[in-house]
Amino acid sequence: MSELIDGGIVEVDPRPSPVDGLEGIIEKRSGPYKKKISDACKADEQLNALYTLFEQKYGSLSRARKVEVLEEHLKESAELINSLENTQKRNIGYMTTIYAMHKFMDSSGVTVIEDFDFLADVGLQNVSYLLPGLSNARIRTVNTKGKYVLGGAERVRIEEVTEMGDNGLRGAKSISIGTVNAKGKYILTISENVHVETIEGSGHYFGYESIKMHVNTVVNEDGYLLCGSEDAVVDKIEKSSFVALQKSIRAYVKELVVAQSDFGEESEELRVDVVGKSGNTFGTGSQELTFGIVEEAGHGFGAGSTDLEGNTITQAGSTCLVKATNARIGYIKQAGTEFAQESIDVYVKKIDSVGENAGKKSTDLTLDEVGSVGMLFGKDSEYLHVGKMEKAGEKFLEGSEGAVIFEIEHSPTSFMATRYVVRESSGKIHTKFSAQQVRDTLKEVYNFDPYQNTMDFLNIGMPEVEA
Repeated sequence: MSELIDGGIVEVDPRPSPVDGLEGIIEKRSGPYKKKISDACKADEQLNALYTLFEQKYGSLSRARKVEVLEEHLKESAELINSLENTQKRNIGYMTTIYAMHKFMDSSGVTVIEDFDFLADVGLQNVSYLLPGLSNARIRTVNTKGKYVLGGAERVRIEEVTEMGDNGLRGAKSISIGTVNAKGKYILTISENVHVETIEGSGHYFGYESIKMHVNTVVNEDGYLLCGSEDAVVDKIEKSSFVALQKSIRAYVKELVVAQSDFGEESEELRVDVVGKSGNTFGTGSQELTFGIVEEAGHGFGAGSTDLEGNTITQAGSTCLVKATNARIGYIKQAGTEFAQESIDVYVKKIDSVGENAGKKSTDLTLDEVGSVGMLFGKDSEYLHVGKMEKAGEKFLEGSEGAVIFEIEHSPTSFMATRYVVRESSGKIHTKFSAQQVRDTLKEVYNFDPYQNTMDFLNIGMPEVEA
């Protein structure tokens, strides 16, 4: 039969099969298979080159005879597979693509594959590099442990992936998948225009650096989901493992039920509408992170982020917004300790309560309304601005510079701050400014408010200032 040289095909027994004549007539009547297979091979240079070589040697044979030739060649290849170099293995992989198209292409030019058991017949079901460059195909079940399977595939519909080795579907384009439950790493890496209905198990780095992937539901994933991806859309994530969407660009998640740590770390333009439990360090180091409602934010939520904007956080753990820059949040019911420490230009419309050390070493932290605060609020801060506050904790504003508290119900009697204005609800003002500096400071602070502060500070009469 044939002899394997660098994964290619050389001399073969030229004798026709007994059914050559009849098969040739049937092939001509049922459709131009040769042209359709040739067109399908053009997407991949290596696949096209091997197909051209194959046609040069066996173009005169019937389709059925070609399938027999390919089967015999692949069986021989399987016997040598473990001793071959990767380049040779890849060439065998391309021959499995040509084999599948000859064996399963229907009259409309679609290659219809039930599962990968047909490759078990030639001893290749679980080897690497199977079916690269396959295009215009439908596969019911992908069940192979082989790596780099379906690499560069294009326009393929897969009903379910039950097994797939590392780097499966790498570089694939225009892929539609029903259900994925596989453990291989880097599945769909650098893929483009992919739709997945359900992910039940994904292996690490599913969709790594992919472009335009849409996932309806993630039931469970194993870690690093869609890291480095661009323009990913996920309708619902029921349970996310660690570091999902890290360094992603323009990702949109409609609902995130439960996440582990580092979700969206160092991402750009990540939007999440609804979050149940965010896990720790959600959105750390991100740029342009946007969220709607977060029920439970873990420790370090938004820490080190830039241009963060959100609606509501019901409960935030400690170190929320630490070292954040330019953050805007509507409402936080409860913030933990060290809130917005060392942050720059953070605005929150309302916080019901906040723990100790909030605003420490911050710059331009603005809170329209805050309830109770823990001790050391605003310590060593610069230009801390609060519209209305219920009660201050111990060592309030210690070491701060230029703080303005427009209204506080229960004020300390002494302050260890530099240049501050604290106005009690009764109208009494504690300050180290002169009366004119107080007026100028309040005007400067509250005349500039990008979120149109609902409290009309400037129209409230200024009382006499105590020195």
